[in-house]
Amino acid sequence: MLIKNSSYHTKYYDLRKKVYINPKEETWANIKIDNTALNTHITNSRAMSQRPDTYMNVVDNILPIPARSTWKREGDLLTEFHQESIDTSINLGIEDLIRYLNKLKNIISGGIAVELSGGLDTAIIIGIARHLGVKIKLVGGISNKYEFRTERFVQKLIAKDFDDVTFIPESSALPFSNLTNTPFHAIPNKSSLFYYLNSVTANWAQENEIKYILNGIGFDTLLIDKAQKKSNSIMFDKINLDDSWANDYVFKPKLTSYINIIANDSIRKIILTMRALEPKDPQKKWARKIFADYIPNELSKYRYKGSFAANYAEGLSNNKDEIMQICEKAFNYSKLSKIKPKNMMNLIKSVEEFDQESEFEFMARLSFANWMHAFIK
Repeated sequence: MLIKNSSYHTKYYDLRKKVYINPKEETWANIKIDNTALNTHITNSRAMSQRPDTYMNVVDNILPIPARSTWKREGDLLTEFHQESIDTSINLGIEDLIRYLNKLKNIISGGIAVELSGGLDTAIIIGIARHLGVKIKLVGGISNKYEFRTERFVQKLIAKDFDDVTFIPESSALPFSNLTNTPFHAIPNKSSLFYYLNSVTANWAQENEIKYILNGIGFDTLLIDKAQKKSNSIMFDKINLDDSWANDYVFKPKLTSYINIIANDSIRKIILTMRALEPKDPQKKWARKIFADYIPNELSKYRYKGSFAANYAEGLSNNKDEIMQICEKAFNYSKLSKIKPKNMMNLIKSVEEFDQESEFEFMARLSFANWMHAFIK
């Protein structure tokens, strides 16, 4: 059985009715929540990091279908069916990308903003937009932590060339903040644990009449991974349910689209074709060279990436009471021992000792509890 989603957001397929449905709170009122559902979510959380082309349904008979993808259902397992084949015999370069983007700018209407992270990916977007004369506003979280000194320097360097820049102090919107106000969402997703920074950004967008916010989600796959070659073509197969969560549940209600720029087929295909003969590139050396004319020297000539570990740790430390409140309500509703407050607190202690396996387990369990809390309330 093949299920296709051609839209730019996650859709939910009802296996009994064999149609897409619009998930609402009342639809979820009587769903089955047990250890099987929780363990399936934990398995999915691991799979989406390692194999984003497989998924097992957490909610009975409801399958989430990621944007722009076709999936094959075999029993309880959902596997991505279609891989995008791109002909690499076509010789494309940076000029072709700029030419296409120049055409694209003429058909886009409404206020546009770009995330200013201080990293390479969004700097490329900003630099090309500026080169093409696209009027944009910049918005981004900024951190005073030592680990982000390079990102902070680049953010301020880029900001000098723009009239409208908004910085959101990350200390005011750390991970795990304000989770009790997480909106209802159809399936558990760890992106919900970072809801608040997206919420603050979405409110800013609504106040400033921003129709589109462009982000760099997906660029790591596009610029780092080695593309698989087959019969003079390369295959692109990296779909992740996390990618559209913020857009679907935080930005769309504020009448703003939070856009993964490589969701555009032509942009993705041009860049993949340009990279066809390139090896795996963890430091994005190829991109730093190709886009050197559009980004600061600090990004084209140097390679650095701050660690978010300190942000996670601070957010976790500051929000333990709220996390325990969420777990208590979810446990009282489900009686699932894995999300019992005492067990979750023990897991937090292991996370604070930098145990990576415990961190993974904690994020999966908490996102499940947060999902339950969002529709229980």
